[in-house]
Amino acid sequence: MAIEGDNTAQLSTFSMIKEVLKLNSTLNTKFTDAKYYEFEPNMKSLSFGSLPFIVINVPSTETDLLVVTNSTTIKDYTIVLELLISFDARSKFTEYSNAIIKQLEDLTSTTTFEASGFYNTEIDLVDTNVNEIIQEKPVIRGTFELKFDVNINRD
Repeated sequence: MAIEGDNTAQLSTFSMIKEVLKLNSTLNTKFTDAKYYEFEPNMKSLSFGSLPFIVINVPSTETDLLVVTNSTTIKDYTIVLELLISFDARSKFTEYSNAIIKQLEDLTSTTTFEASGFYNTEIDLVDTNVNEIIQEKPVIRGTFELKFDVNINRD
């Protein structure tokens, strides 16, 4: 159960999760700021860099308790993260996937999440697609679900 009174920006999770992932040395060496997206980029765009990259989607929410107090409610958040990597670099997929899971489960990360009102962190790799073609490029897509209980101030 979440602690009452914490402040959260309801759907502003992108920057928080990106900063937490950048603390991991394996991810930090390969994934610069430009390799994190809130929405999947158009890989044919002139502004697109290259694979690999990580997409941190806007969370889906579900209300657990409508009212904890007059001013706070608890919601379940599920944030889908996607690791996209070139099929040619598939040998790095497990290394990057392990680094994502390790970093999001790390005590420092959970402390950061809790300071923002996000509790009971769970991260799972829920799907791996090794046969995907995106804009004529073979890629591997790993799909992770990051789940939290979130305190929302209703003020």
